[in-house]
Amino acid sequence: MNRSIAIIELYQHDEVLRHYCDMLRDSKCNIKVFCSKVVYDCMVDFHGDDHFVWEVQKEEESILQFLKRQNVSFASFDLLFITTILNEFKAFYQVVEANKTLVLIHNAHSFLDPEGYLIYDQSLNDRLRRLKLSFQRAHFYKKKIVEAAAGLAFPTDRILNYVKQQFSFPKHLSLISLPFVYMKELKEGVNDQITTITIPGTVSSEVRNYELVLKAFLELENKLEEKIRLVLLGRSDKTDIVCFDSFFKLNKKKIELITFDEFIPHEIYERWLLKTDFLILPLNEFGRNYIYREHLGYSKISGSINDMIRYGIPTLIPASYPLEETLEELVEVVFMKSELAEKLESWIQSKTFLEKKKSRKR
Repeated sequence: MNRSIAIIELYQHDEVLRHYCDMLRDSKCNIKVFCSKVVYDCMVDFHGDDHFVWEVQKEEESILQFLKRQNVSFASFDLLFITTILNEFKAFYQVVEANKTLVLIHNAHSFLDPEGYLIYDQSLNDRLRRLKLSFQRAHFYKKKIVEAAAGLAFPTDRILNYVKQQFSFPKHLSLISLPFVYMKELKEGVNDQITTITIPGTVSSEVRNYELVLKAFLELENKLEEKIRLVLLGRSDKTDIVCFDSFFKLNKKKIELITFDEFIPHEIYERWLLKTDFLILPLNEFGRNYIYREHLGYSKISGSINDMIRYGIPTLIPASYPLEETLEELVEVVFMKSELAEKLESWIQSKTFLEKKKSRKR
């Protein structure tokens, strides 16, 4: 008898769900996906696949209501795989406690030791957020979820090793590495005769330093021998980026700037990545998740790293970000504050990214 697995994704991590569905396509397991409407709409290419059955959250239905409605159904599966938990921790704990469950951890600090990694910001919004979490007993139920789960999954071996060193866990708990992405197939986009440089991800200063990028392009623009394209591939949080409007002051004859005001559908996001010659990932060493401090590459992986891996795109990356050995041929490490303009000039004028593409491991 084939084993049955329920995958639960009630937020917006369709790219993570897509990867795990790809992995399970050839399995002999019976799989049912419980997901939000926005995720279901992003997974349209899976809808006709008989290997998956879908249960979609109603638009007017809260996560709490959906979990309660599916409670009996969850009990029929051999394993529940919850790919995201961002809130409603008590409701998720009740699901985890009643079923054999594997929980995917995106932000290790926030989930495993939230009290230890609080950001003590004095803004009114942060004080209200902390008060809300206290009222909901969020930290208590995060701990209960860890104690009740059969296993926790982390997106890289490095993060798995980091949490084993930093935190203690119940003896019964299985800890595994389950990557969000892998370089399954290297696709080549249409070459439109213009070097396209992309920074993927929501345009926000919480994890990326756009001021360093702007400064580098301002230094570079008068040295360019050909027109290039710079794509900020994510919804722009203009209120969060002090320098955002200054990007539009770049020399339009030398640099074509592409930005987005709204959520980018998967097919458009993929189209731009396939056009991309190389990425810049101006990642901060530490990032913010809600009101918690995360160490990028150690307690949290950036979604833009996943894009780099999935599409095998040559990348300029900060020296502070820890890399898996398998990615070293694909990237060039940059000391962002002092070297970015110089590296950009080399990669654009000398087409260094072409050599990186040749070195990609299939």
